Amino acid sequence: MTFKLMIAAGLWSWLASANAAGNPLSTPITEKNLQGVQQLELNLANIAAYLEQPRQLSVVDANWQVMPMRIVQPVQKPQKTSIPLQIYRWPAQAIFNNPAALNQLQLQLKQGEQQAVVTWPGQPDLNLIQAGTDQSWLLAAPPLPEQLQAEALMLSWNTNDFSSQVQVEGSDNLVDWQFAGLGQVLQTHDGKGQKLVQQRVDIRQYYPFWRLRFDQPLALQQVQLQASQPVMPQWQQQEFQLQKTTDTTRQWQLQLPYQIAIQKMQFEVPANQLWQVTVLARMPQQGREIWQEVGQAELYRDGQDGLNADKDNMNQINFNRPVRAREWRVHIEAPLNLAHLPVQVFAPKTVLYFLAQGTAPYQLVSDPQTQRLAPRLPEKLNPVGKVHLGQTTVTVKSVSTRQYGLWVGLMLLVSVLAVAAWRLYKTMQQPGSS
Repeated sequence: MTFKLMIAAGLWSWLASANAAGNPLSTPITEKNLQGVQQLELNLANIAAYLEQPRQLSVVDANWQVMPMRIVQPVQKPQKTSIPLQIYRWPAQAIFNNPAALNQLQLQLKQGEQQAVVTWPGQPDLNLIQAGTDQSWLLAAPPLPEQLQAEALMLSWNTNDFSSQVQVEGSDNLVDWQFAGLGQVLQTHDGKGQKLVQQRVDIRQYYPFWRLRFDQPLALQQVQLQASQPVMPQWQQQEFQLQKTTDTTRQWQLQLPYQIAIQKMQFEVPANQLWQVTVLARMPQQGREIWQEVGQAELYRDGQDGLNADKDNMNQINFNRPVRAREWRVHIEAPLNLAHLPVQVFAPKTVLYFLAQGTAPYQLVSDPQTQRLAPRLPEKLNPVGKVHLGQTTVTVKSVSTRQYGLWVGLMLLVSVLAVAAWRLYKTMQQPGSS
């Protein structure tokens, strides 16, 4: 009997989850009197529906007519920065020829003097001079923050008419050099007397040291390293309160009636505490939903918030891509006694533009099984207003009599098979059965 109950319970759970997964979302647009193209920022539930394939979002009016629309995900404007580099004339004699002592090589900058000292055991100190004219130059760069990517070198020199090809090599230790870039620099005037300058040389990656080789001697005066942050999305943010699962565990859970999209989480870590955080989401795999780890990190806040401009990033866990799930769990190894855990969650900001050419009220719906494809809104049509979303709800589909009949028939069939299997099992347990 227990076996049959387990079969029936499993079947009912599968049917319920399948029905819930197929229920569409409905989100009303709060504004009523609309005309022209409107701009709308999606919430996390609708972003999850947008990320699902095939695309599942449409704006419909009171008569369920689909409005023309387009969807974009804006990105942050790349932030560029310039970092001055120390420049030195390359020494004429070959001194970097002792690979066995690489870990003892030091480049020391003397404060107040335009020179550097290369210290290497077994050889006399070598002074590198900044001023002068030379065909090869050494550049020393400060450490580059992880979020920045090196792009180019901007050269400045004291020569009116100059043109040369420049080869860039990079090194981590002043001994092993790798090709890092090739460019052309020039400074001249055109036929009208206008100054023509080409100072930029693109590079492949960051190195602590660069070596520049010119076709002819050059009085190099200054070099700037140009770096930028990679293209990042703008973020849609929302706060959730996660419930503690039990009093004896260090685990908090979020359960929602629909999927939301999350790409990073931010926690309120108290000062001078270390949290070991693991994030899990219940996601489909091979026809069923299982708990899967999507991220983990060690979060620490040292209490120097006023001196640390990047304090928020220190308390965040970033995922490689947006994760869509209805149920989330956070496990924290730390001395916490919180019934509710506040968490800020982020997803790539997604903006929808639609043409309000129907009958109000309008709503945003996701139902790929019943809706037709929305007409594409041309890029040249700019928005004339900005509207807002109300509360997202799950629209429960009405189940037809035929569907109920199919479900009942399927359950009866499984029950018959379960009874047959049970009787066969009892028969095999009797003495003398082969």
